[in-house]
Amino acid sequence: MITLDWETFYSKADYTLSKMTYEEYVRDPRFEAIGLSVMVDDGPVEWFTGDEVAISEWLRRFDWNQAVCSHNALFDMAILCWRFGIYPTVMCDTLAMARKLHGLEGSCSLAAMAERYGLPEKGGYVAIADGLRREDFTAAMLADYGEYCKHDTWLCRQLYKLMRPYFPVEELQAIDWTTQIFARPTLRVDVPLAEQALRDHIQQRDTALANLGVTIEALRSDQVVADMLISLGVDPPTKESPKQKNADGSPKELWAFAKSDVAFLDLAEHPDPRVSAVIDARLSAKTSIVETRLGAFAAIGRRGTMPYPLGYAAALPTDRWQAALGQQINLQNLPRAPKGGRSPLRDAIKPPPGHLLGVVDLSQIEMRVALWLSGQVDALDMLRNGQDLYCAMAADIYGYAVVKAQHPMERFVGKVACLSAQYGVGGPKFARMLQVNARREGLVLADESEEFGLRVVQAYRRKNPQIVAFWRACEQALEIMAAGGNGMLGSLRIENGAIAMPDGMWLRYPNLRRYTSDEGKTGWVYDKWDGKSRRMRPKWVYGGLVFENLCQRIARGIMRDGILQLRKHVWVAGSVHDEAIYVVPDTCDVKTTEALAIRCMTSHPFVAMGLPLAAEGSIGKSYGEAK
Repeated sequence: MITLDWETFYSKADYTLSKMTYEEYVRDPRFEAIGLSVMVDDGPVEWFTGDEVAISEWLRRFDWNQAVCSHNALFDMAILCWRFGIYPTVMCDTLAMARKLHGLEGSCSLAAMAERYGLPEKGGYVAIADGLRREDFTAAMLADYGEYCKHDTWLCRQLYKLMRPYFPVEELQAIDWTTQIFARPTLRVDVPLAEQALRDHIQQRDTALANLGVTIEALRSDQVVADMLISLGVDPPTKESPKQKNADGSPKELWAFAKSDVAFLDLAEHPDPRVSAVIDARLSAKTSIVETRLGAFAAIGRRGTMPYPLGYAAALPTDRWQAALGQQINLQNLPRAPKGGRSPLRDAIKPPPGHLLGVVDLSQIEMRVALWLSGQVDALDMLRNGQDLYCAMAADIYGYAVVKAQHPMERFVGKVACLSAQYGVGGPKFARMLQVNARREGLVLADESEEFGLRVVQAYRRKNPQIVAFWRACEQALEIMAAGGNGMLGSLRIENGAIAMPDGMWLRYPNLRRYTSDEGKTGWVYDKWDGKSRRMRPKWVYGGLVFENLCQRIARGIMRDGILQLRKHVWVAGSVHDEAIYVVPDTCDVKTTEALAIRCMTSHPFVAMGLPLAAEGSIGKSYGEAK
């Protein structure tokens, strides 16, 4: 294994990673590698400084057909690949490893990890390099900088050896894949499409604002929107604040102007076009995802290919992938296309020339895992037999046979119940969830009351008694974990205060304990590191949430194995939640390749033995077309 660390030019004034993404920073004309240190296995650490040509020649001394490790590999491997054309066979990242093992408990910086593991202090020599080009350093300063860099490399190597025993090889492969899709990007941006879509979006927004005679800043004010609605004869919807209280302790009334507030969304269908115009403009003003992403897409496309920024084990405690922190283009939450329309963000993502883009999506994976984990055998048998669980659930809710083609509204309710009621949601919250989802799908519900929501939840619980029983088992598991004891949770083992996962890793809740809040709420909490405030914060946890975490964690393991299987055959360029995005030559047999992708995603039963998996997918000329 090669371990390495870079020292690069930076300026806190205008050229720093605190203000730029990795892609912007490394591809910027101002980029300069001051030097780097390299360590082969446990041999001596070497430091080299020189211009880009000299560094490139020096790097050729090493065999890169092996594993290369650094702390924050997305950044370090991007430099190695983009600036010097060196592509290691395997990429390791001690920052990713640290986040998996210790991300709940504190900072995972190299300095923090050195302290955690009792290693020599990292040091802070880099602070003197602010604004200095290589030519600005004296020989003595460069020598000191080199010692600092060498020590960082040595620390990284020691951390890898200390953390390595806790990682199954599949997790190291997952870290490698996460790094490779960023450092060796293949996706490209259709820049003209992104730029035109951005111009169209801004023109539509500005026209709407001009017609209303209001600025975008004003529309972001709840009171301004309320006054506009009142002037149009509309009583603005309100809701109780979950946190803010009046002097007498009662909840404060707030304007209900969020995109999840059903009464507000309903005003978009108001017969007075002026009212619907206000609602549309407010929603546009409050969310700038489309505008900022289109601009970011176009800028990346002008510089080169699109790195795929995923954070390994970024969503804790479930270890799911999330958008890499600070990388601007969160590909995990691209807005969906409007009904009957296209998503310019998705359409702008293209494969390299001569290739097509494929998408394969695990079907209902969390629902399936929940049924499998709880032992809800009858529902699993229905899935194996190809029966429609949504129609069966709807039949129990409505009391008559539900057929997909004839009863779209009833089946929709059954679908939302199957996908959303498994973690213990109550009737009122489920009713609101049902309303929002129905608006999104353009469906009209026969009954939107909280009473109906409660009736659906009760029907779901009657039909799935094993899931309900597993919630109680999860509550008991919290007792065992808090005591640091051992036991079983269904087929899962509880040991030393953690739950063993089928893929060899663990689900933990640090400092799990009983807790009473200032408001008198009592329950279980655990401590979770908050990177923004840089402090530990208590997080509530209960049986239903443990069940949700377990389902998401196992689904993540299934997704991991599917990606690792698929990457043996094709280049897997990225992932969005339960789907994998892959690149294939445009000469491939499309149907055969689609079947291969589905087979790879569904033929790995060792993570969840006996779980019937399903997937679907297609191949197209863009992500939007394949999706």
